Amino acid sequence: MIERSPVRRELREGVLLLTIDTPGGAVNVFTHQAAGILTDMLRDVSPAAVRAVVVRSGKRRSFVNGVGLMMAGTLKSADDAAAVTRPVRDAYLALRECAVPTVAAIEGNCYGCGVELALHCDYRVAADTFDTHFYMTELADYVFIPTFGATQDLPRLIGLKAATDFLLWGARLSARQAAELGLVDACFQRVDFEPRLSAFIDSVAQTDIAERRRRPPCAASPVHLVRTGRVERERIARLPPAYRGVYLTCLELMESAATKTFAVDEDYRREQRAAAMSILDTPCRAAWPFFFLRQMATALATSNTPRTSPREFSFASVDATLVELAAELSTRCTSSGATLQGTEKATFVLRRYIPEGKPDGLQSGHVAVSTRLSAADVNNDNGLILHFPLRGLGIDVAELASADGVDRGSEAGLASALGDADWTIIVSRPRTLFVIDELVASWLAPQAAYLGSGGSPARLAGALRSFGFIRLAGDWIDALDIDVLCQLLRRRFPELRDIQPALRALPRTDSALAEGESVALDAVLASLGAFAARMLRQRCVSHVAFLDVAARDLIDFPLLHTSLCRHLTIKRVGELLRSRRTFAHLVAEADIASLEEFIANGREYYVGQHN
Repeated sequence: MIERSPVRRELREGVLLLTIDTPGGAVNVFTHQAAGILTDMLRDVSPAAVRAVVVRSGKRRSFVNGVGLMMAGTLKSADDAAAVTRPVRDAYLALRECAVPTVAAIEGNCYGCGVELALHCDYRVAADTFDTHFYMTELADYVFIPTFGATQDLPRLIGLKAATDFLLWGARLSARQAAELGLVDACFQRVDFEPRLSAFIDSVAQTDIAERRRRPPCAASPVHLVRTGRVERERIARLPPAYRGVYLTCLELMESAATKTFAVDEDYRREQRAAAMSILDTPCRAAWPFFFLRQMATALATSNTPRTSPREFSFASVDATLVELAAELSTRCTSSGATLQGTEKATFVLRRYIPEGKPDGLQSGHVAVSTRLSAADVNNDNGLILHFPLRGLGIDVAELASADGVDRGSEAGLASALGDADWTIIVSRPRTLFVIDELVASWLAPQAAYLGSGGSPARLAGALRSFGFIRLAGDWIDALDIDVLCQLLRRRFPELRDIQPALRALPRTDSALAEGESVALDAVLASLGAFAARMLRQRCVSHVAFLDVAARDLIDFPLLHTSLCRHLTIKRVGELLRSRRTFAHLVAEADIASLEEFIANGREYYVGQHN
């Protein structure tokens, strides 16, 4: 059997189309093989036969997602960096130095080194679809510095402030936002993307490409650069200590680039060396395995979905309050909002979740929708329930809750649909509360108890920040129903008193710096550990990976420790229990019992887990 090439070549009327299409995957990963093929194809480009080169994707939802994560797993020393990155670097350089104009035609998500690939092209255009968005994963998801020119090219293209928001702080940009910032040169509606792309290519093919490559950087006054640098350093100072070094180094690279008209080879080499050191540092080494935990959870959630043909998903509603949500999900879960020819189509009917009593007209394919935290027992008579109580905070984490008798094919199909729409999916069999609500209560209860007993918000923030938390719970409170939250916490921890004032006092991300108090952190970890042990003991989830993904995406459990359950080994839980006297008043008695049972059981959460 002949292996399919990850890059296809086609010459149309003088335009060389190079299509990246990673075999056997839903997303494009720019491997060394793909890089080598692209380099060879660009080497033979001659202005006599080719008037422009267009790089695009063969995937519906992915332009290029990355290669940096593979480096994080293979790099052994800083001296290896040049050899490990050379194939990709050569391909990007070939794009930058191509003899004719190069255009990145971006449809689908463009992450990490995909953004850097596009930056090495002379022009960038994007399709205005939900699937097309831009995100720098390196620092936000894996705690390392980009290595293929982003720190040098972004500040000159879109300015230092926009570049730091995008690269340092993980801002996600739609195609329209990218066009407004100047990250892409044009944004076209999907319905007429092809003719408008052709017209764009015709126009740029007539330009003086040498002049294009000499264009000045995004102008910024020295005063603006100094002011931006000061603001960003203040933000970095509020990060957990373990992250400050890599963020500061990245900022310094970007500041240097913003003051120069052109990058030279040494600038890119400095970025490469800094990237290698960050990949080898402890935060990145701890963070990168989480990618595989996420992949595991996704595979488990969608394991029963038929894969014999491409699937498209649509949503309808039998409730007027859910019509807008159904329309949004249909748009997000179907390419360009319309079914492709020859695909299998699945339709889900949304209706309101009814906490009390069995709903009328419950039918196959119906999905009950719950949008708020709840302190009531889950009513499994509703069949399949879609629960996403923190969506108002911009957190797209959905729990698919069901009873044991629910059709698993429908559950996996819905999980696949939502996964395509970039949701994090937690599949559960709740025994009392939703798993998400249990997690929120376990996260907040010890913090409320600490503050209610006279603890300092600043010292609570210091304790959480020193452990590695970046987001803090105080950022949530204004967007949640405080009365329901109090009921939820009191159910987990009946001894709690005066909960509302304590919740209002929860520290926010911009809290003042202060020394942390270890008793507060120990109480939080004990409560979260008890949550994990309880969910698995009661079989509320089928695999521990669901708990880890929920803890990461909902409460920002630090990548510095990989994941909640990778961190909570038998040894660490034992250490917590030995110091229980200091924090026992901040957690429920049942939580201590759950931790003791975990120790007695003697089994780690992951095979091969070590302290």
